[in-house]
Amino acid sequence: MDLSMLTGPLVGAVIGYFTNYIAVKMLFRPHHEVKIGGWTLPMTPGVIPKGKARLARAIGKAVSDNLLTKEDMSQYLLNEDTTNLVVDKVVDILNKDIKDDVKDVFGTTEEDYRIKRDKSIEAVCNFMVEEIRKIPLKEKITGVIVEAGQEKINELAREGGMMSMIPLVLTPEKLEELAGPMGWKAEKYIEEHAYDYIQPVFHEKVGELEGECVMDILNRFGLEDDKIRREIESMYVGIVDDNIGKVMGYLDIAGLIENKINAMSVEELEKLVLSVMKNELNMIVRLGAVIGFIIGIVNVFI
Repeated sequence: MDLSMLTGPLVGAVIGYFTNYIAVKMLFRPHHEVKIGGWTLPMTPGVIPKGKARLARAIGKAVSDNLLTKEDMSQYLLNEDTTNLVVDKVVDILNKDIKDDVKDVFGTTEEDYRIKRDKSIEAVCNFMVEEIRKIPLKEKITGVIVEAGQEKINELAREGGMMSMIPLVLTPEKLEELAGPMGWKAEKYIEEHAYDYIQPVFHEKVGELEGECVMDILNRFGLEDDKIRREIESMYVGIVDDNIGKVMGYLDIAGLIENKINAMSVEELEKLVLSVMKNELNMIVRLGAVIGFIIGIVNVFI
């Protein structure tokens, strides 16, 4: 076999290899414009650096429109595994002591929790006392006493005899005059001592609740564990269905991806693409050598 016949195919393979190698490199290189005086060297920067903004916008739109649509996210969030995971997590929280739940939410130490708990109790008690003080107790108590007294007087009067004289002595006006000071004293007593009564009772009830979990409380109201799980699942599905569109709008996935790519340096973008498509790009380079070799063989026989 004449070795000179291999010269053409080998030259073709070398040319094909290096042509494709340079073409692949020119996708990213040079990273920046190359200027000679005021003249910009053609094909600089590389294809991808030059079209980076357009590429970022296209990728963001493609992902948003085709890969992470509202339907896709809804399907993922509402599949059986995700739903069970959410329900299990909520049930775990409901099975923890209320005290521990509150500490987990606020991320406080035992001392911080105690201080915040006492302040919250004080605030609630003060609110309840203020609301009670707004009630016109004197008028209401006086009215109740007069009404009850009048019913009793009328009942006695129906017995006849001397009892029939009672309505003449204890008229409604007289009853109101007698009951007025009682209503005023009751109002004053509640105003002065309401907090002292409410605070320890409220504190005691909070202390009792601290050692319980929400699940136990719900069970006492006749809700079984299975029913609670179904209700949690129903609420979760409803929340996802009602809000997935708004969430996707707030996320602006296309914009997020576009901004992320634009924020990357050309070097970072090159590393990212090569980490995903290095084998494929190398295959293109090798394919250039194969095609060049084949073309060289064809030329030998032409």
